Amino acid sequence: MLKKNKICIGTANFDQTYGIYNSNKIKKQDIKSLLLYCKKNNINNFDTAPRYNNSELILGKFLNYFHNPLVSTKLPNIENNLHNIEKWLNINVEKSLKKLNLNNINVLYIADNSNFNNKNIAFLKDLYNAVIKLKKNNLINNIGFSVYDLNIINNQKFIFPDVLQIPFNIFDQNILKKKYLNKLKKNKIKIYIRSIFLQGVLLTRDIEKISNLSLRKKIVDMNKFRKNLSINNLEFNLNFINKFDFYDKVLIGINSKEQLDDIINFKKIKNFDINYKKYNCEKRKIIDPRLWTK
Repeated sequence: MLKKNKICIGTANFDQTYGIYNSNKIKKQDIKSLLLYCKKNNINNFDTAPRYNNSELILGKFLNYFHNPLVSTKLPNIENNLHNIEKWLNINVEKSLKKLNLNNINVLYIADNSNFNNKNIAFLKDLYNAVIKLKKNNLINNIGFSVYDLNIINNQKFIFPDVLQIPFNIFDQNILKKKYLNKLKKNKIKIYIRSIFLQGVLLTRDIEKISNLSLRKKIVDMNKFRKNLSINNLEFNLNFINKFDFYDKVLIGINSKEQLDDIINFKKIKNFDINYKKYNCEKRKIIDPRLWTK
């Protein structure tokens, strides 16, 4: 089973639909039930962002349920021709803290793949240095980067953060390559994994909705194999995640407390030696949701 202290609840669906094939957002009464269930199970780690509409504000209304909530959030998209980085940073961090009703942010994600290129590297260093001041003032605990393509950490100019958030699932197992894990371990980087269900498509029953034919074929093949083992979608995917312990947190988007209950009470599948390596894929058009089309 997944360790509760490793679970981080994603809030992208608190005030919007999230996932290219998901048409529903979680209802407000279900958010309350979910968070009360988190409290009951000593899950106090959450991930949010200003770009998720009012998710920060909604989450902030319930954080007084928790003794020591640990919240990660992201900076908004960086403005073009930004001159005063420190002022812009302070304004946005203050906005997030106010919405969340907190005095401290556990992880502030300051960059994603779009920021990492030679043109922006000087700007990113300035931003990083400004964030360090917030860290020294105890407004944040950790500086984080969120990436899709792990090749970025091989860039000689890459700045190693405290936390690196990366995708990891049955189809995207690239982090398992030694050249990545060894470098992150050497630099003492905490690893937070996300997209363990690939924005929900690895659990979907509506296969025909998936317009990416290559992705659809891989899911059909996977489902055919697991059905022969009499294993459901959730069990098959969680069993894969449960095989590894290199990560510090696993970010999971939840639609209801019942779904979280299924995840918490998942038990490792015994008597099966499943070869998950055969499902790994290097093609970005399959494993990167930004490159999908509805």
